[in-house]
Amino acid sequence: KAALEAGRHVVTANKALLAKHGVALAEIAEKKGVLLNYEAAVAGGIPVIKTMREAMAGNAVTRVFGILNGTCNYILTRMEAEGISFDACLKDAQRLGYAEADPTFDIEGHDTAHKLSILTSLAFGTKIAANDIYM
Repeated sequence: KAALEAGRHVVTANKALLAKHGVALAEIAEKKGVLLNYEAAVAGGIPVIKTMREAMAGNAVTRVFGILNGTCNYILTRMEAEGISFDACLKDAQRLGYAEADPTFDIEGHDTAHKLSILTSLAFGTKIAANDIYM
């Protein structure tokens, strides 16, 4: 916030910050005429934020859906395809580096809620906080 208020451009991948304060930060950035970029906060190397910003000029977004968390995607895919237990899949995901040592943020849905908050703000101009999204 201080950097934006001081007229500095800001780049962040902090999805928790953006999900909670993104709208307010974007308003400050616009008021100060600086950039608030956060492409890395959602979808890793896929330019979904840029695409959504540019698509809004002549299109209407009617829904947002997709795989928002790689850890959960890996675990659920293996559970369904191979009939492996959740615990076994989680341990394998941790061993392979797909899941953190403490995977709570991913497996309880917090990471997904943060990303969804950011995406819905862009797509629909809403102000939905991550903690208002059912997990």
